Amino acid sequence: MIAHPRLPPLADTLGWLLPDAQDTFLLQACLGGAAAASDAWNAWLAMAEGMPNALAQRPRSRRFLPLLHHALRVHGVALAEPALSILRAASLWEERRATRIRAILVEALASLQRAGVAVVLLKGAALAETVYPQFELRHCHDLDLLVEEAALPVASEALSAAGFQPAAAAGGRAIGQSLAMKHADGLPVNLHTRLWTTRIRGDPEAIFLRRVRVIDIGGERATILAPADMLLHVCGHAGIGAGPGNWAWIADAAMIQHRHQSTAEDWAGLVRTAAEIGIALPLAARFDYLAARIGLPIPPAALNALTEAACRSSRSERDAAISAARAASGVAFIAMLRRSGWRSRLDLARWALRRSPRIARRWLAT
Repeated sequence: MIAHPRLPPLADTLGWLLPDAQDTFLLQACLGGAAAASDAWNAWLAMAEGMPNALAQRPRSRRFLPLLHHALRVHGVALAEPALSILRAASLWEERRATRIRAILVEALASLQRAGVAVVLLKGAALAETVYPQFELRHCHDLDLLVEEAALPVASEALSAAGFQPAAAAGGRAIGQSLAMKHADGLPVNLHTRLWTTRIRGDPEAIFLRRVRVIDIGGERATILAPADMLLHVCGHAGIGAGPGNWAWIADAAMIQHRHQSTAEDWAGLVRTAAEIGIALPLAARFDYLAARIGLPIPPAALNALTEAACRSSRSERDAAISAARAASGVAFIAMLRRSGWRSRLDLARWALRRSPRIARRWLAT
């Protein structure tokens, strides 16, 4: 990790939610320069004792195969069987799949535009269209669209008229209304009325929406977040994914950085917003990893500023980070304690006493 004047609270607790050595090699092979990608590719194969073993042990790695294939081809890395056949098959499958997903996206955008609904395209599809070399290199399993709350009924009617059907909403507590729909082909389409689906301090959404950009997708108008806002949104979600191994946010951050050169003003604004809305603590660990292990050109001043903001985090912000870590990892509380140093254990114990006295009493008794 990058050396900082001091470590933020819960650095060890949140750090083990980041990729381990094996997954880091895979990400470096996908995202690094020619020499780094080649070395990481060979290290990944050696650690897993071959690609078939790697994919069997960690099925989530499959989503990165088209990006891996693309990177190794661009860098001229020699590929032997069976890896070459696996990568070719994965790329062809994802190319066909992405063609259909993009067509469904155009259908959704066209129906909403005809209904006069303003929409912002978020997350996977927005990134696939704008920062990845090709759409199919970013695995997308759904479409996320931001609409005004007042326009939600009209948006629902417009999509229904275009053949989309209501779907069972995902479990969990959400901030703001949302509506889950599904295309006839089975692709989920999520209508959100808030940019952040978890509770944050303040509301930067209005500022983000003033900086949106308009692009064209298949002849249809689409609105996306500005690059710096997209980077914060991608890396700042509480749980990131459904568990360790869901590292799409790392590839997304790298692609945003590769496509757009962030200015000092962009970084200062990102750090300021992260501190204002109370997510500096998890972001400090994530950006530290991106700089140290993935090699993203994040200015040391920005990393230090994030660390300082994380050190000033409130008790409620630390509680939120612990809750998000529990939800994302599914790791038992006792296991989380064992993986943490004594300073972090104090925060974990306080969290447990407030959230689950029974767990805390059991831990204190051991």
